[in-house]
Amino acid sequence: MPTEKRDIHYFITRVVNPDLNWIVVSLRSSQPVVYGRDGYTGLKWSDHSVSDRLASRLEEWRDNLWYEYKRDFPENGKKILDEFFEILVESEAKLSEDPNKREALHGLWRLAESMGDYLGLSEYVSQKAEKVKNRAAEIRERDRYLKEKAKEASASRESKTRPIPPHTITSPQRETNIKRMPPRKKEKNKPLPTKTRKTTPKQRVPEKRIKKPSTKKKSTTKTLAGWVVLLLVLAVGASWAFTGTPTQIIEDAVSEGRSLIDGAKSSLIDDEHGAEYSYATSPITGTFPYCLRGRKGEISLTLYGGVLEYMKNVPRTVYSNQQDEYWDIMVERLIGNRIQDEYLTPLVERIQSITDNPDDQLRIAVSLVQLIPYDWSTYSSSTTYMKSPYEVLYYNKGACAEKSFLLAYLLKKLGYGAVLLEYKAENHMAVAVKCPLQYANFQYGGAGYCFIEATRPTIITYIPDTYIGVGELKSTPHIIFVSDGREFAGVKEEYRDAEDYERLMELAHRNNNVLPQPEYQRWVYLTNKYCLHDN
Repeated sequence: MPTEKRDIHYFITRVVNPDLNWIVVSLRSSQPVVYGRDGYTGLKWSDHSVSDRLASRLEEWRDNLWYEYKRDFPENGKKILDEFFEILVESEAKLSEDPNKREALHGLWRLAESMGDYLGLSEYVSQKAEKVKNRAAEIRERDRYLKEKAKEASASRESKTRPIPPHTITSPQRETNIKRMPPRKKEKNKPLPTKTRKTTPKQRVPEKRIKKPSTKKKSTTKTLAGWVVLLLVLAVGASWAFTGTPTQIIEDAVSEGRSLIDGAKSSLIDDEHGAEYSYATSPITGTFPYCLRGRKGEISLTLYGGVLEYMKNVPRTVYSNQQDEYWDIMVERLIGNRIQDEYLTPLVERIQSITDNPDDQLRIAVSLVQLIPYDWSTYSSSTTYMKSPYEVLYYNKGACAEKSFLLAYLLKKLGYGAVLLEYKAENHMAVAVKCPLQYANFQYGGAGYCFIEATRPTIITYIPDTYIGVGELKSTPHIIFVSDGREFAGVKEEYRDAEDYERLMELAHRNNNVLPQPEYQRWVYLTNKYCLHDN
């Protein structure tokens, strides 16, 4: 093919469309299609099949070619083919055993060869063909295994309805205007309960428990404190007999006694947590998926029972009647903890190793936390215990406050400005990252902050308006400072996608949960880009 004819318009209209158009038609089901999705959007699949979904993906891929590659075609030929092969993998896995779709599948392979010939990448296509078929075979085998497990579970499972989590959106809408909030004044006179918010189940049994290494030393501290108190009593009695100023003597003695006890505890803690002691005991491996612009990956992390036990013993109770002071202490204990930080640094480093783009590192961190399962047991539990970020990863589940603390920790370690948002009236917590004011949901300390829902995949800046049990988040959130850092400069992409997503949801609700074909393709693109239905 002459080099001068390798332009994007010719590629789409003469190479791609002739084959792709009939393939899409043959993949479409013959029955009427109600476009949508069963889930928090409130839309439902009706007669939408796997082949219909693949047809939509192919059309979306073709429609995006011009916008994404018109400036650097054909230099990105391999990238174009790789995106096509991603769809081909699923097509090969899902359609190879369907006799009615085999001709369409053969057509996809012929289209891959035609595109390779035009782009001068025929050898690359041949190399990728075997990999595509191997990946498709793995998916088929996995699907068979999952179907068998589902049948077994269905046979033994009692008939019951799963409760809807508090973060599930049942009637998605989004305010068009940016919400701006003036800097929040500290509330000095509000009393704060001594117990933390409801977040975790009553019983949490880790896979492996270890004995606390500090049991004997704690008892030593108590014994020493007892001797100090006894000496103080004797000292007070003796001093009273000689001086006649009992009140001052008692105050001085108590002050001195506290110093002795604190000094004794300090020395024991330093010895207990010294460099020679390691919490790296009872290791397990955790695997955490993430999604970046529709491309899925996962990060493996070694987690330790020793660190788990240490973090479980970090105090959750704060004796204070100042709300700001309470949360400042909790942030210091659960986000600024030195031991936890030492063992979670590998997670941060692995996120940074995936891409050099800081904003994409943020997107990976957000997706990773959103895809951690919601802790259903806390929904009906009366416990007030709150898991630390390390415990959320170890148990691979968390409630809104727990997952929000984990995400705030990761944003801080990645160098971003972050705050926590406490919706006290709705008993909910979310996160906000520093961002340009024109895209911000909130303003705090003169800077803009963009809303992030940590409990499930949601587009950054999109604030769900229907939470189970409370509906819309109507109250003004109490902003809890976590870290000062750089802005999420690339949030413009999420902001525009969130507005577009809202428009599509409103259109669907106005039209009886039905979307016209072009709007449906855009909806599929956004849901796949942000993996909105993966959790």
